Amino acid sequence: MSRKPIQPHRSIALKLFERVEEYADEIREATDDEAPTLGAGTSIIVFCENFFAQFFRNYIGVRITDISLKSKMVAARQRLNLPKEKRQATRRLIAQFENLSDIWRDLLGRTYARSSTMRTEFNISFLPTLLERIIDWAEEWEEEQVAQRAREAAEYYTESMEGLTDE
Repeated sequence: MSRKPIQPHRSIALKLFERVEEYADEIREATDDEAPTLGAGTSIIVFCENFFAQFFRNYIGVRITDISLKSKMVAARQRLNLPKEKRQATRRLIAQFENLSDIWRDLLGRTYARSSTMRTEFNISFLPTLLERIIDWAEEWEEEQVAQRAREAAEYYTESMEGLTDE
């Protein structure tokens, strides 16, 4: 049986960005002792999994159904196949997925690594960078609604983080 390539239909569900805002609310409402958990089904995990599944299927034309080291290899091949002089923002977003794949198991607490440290790094550094790269990618593809919705979610997230970091 031959596998037909996936024909991209170019869409990202705008409602996904509500998950970023829900996570921002969870962070804001959390006490020092009780940080929001990052397990299967939590708002930001649902966002990451579904955003990247839609991105890869609908824009890159490959099916990636999880965030794993195997998926990272598939993504890296796709990134390397993109022309270097074009789609720079797309290449950076794929690289961000590769970075997420590296930390995913630790982030979810599935290894012996310090998941609280990983979660802090995710909240302060990784997630804002991811949102910036989504905005840049959406602008590169002229997906103005996606860019605007990502911008709104990024602003909401940034406002929620104010006062929680030393920056």
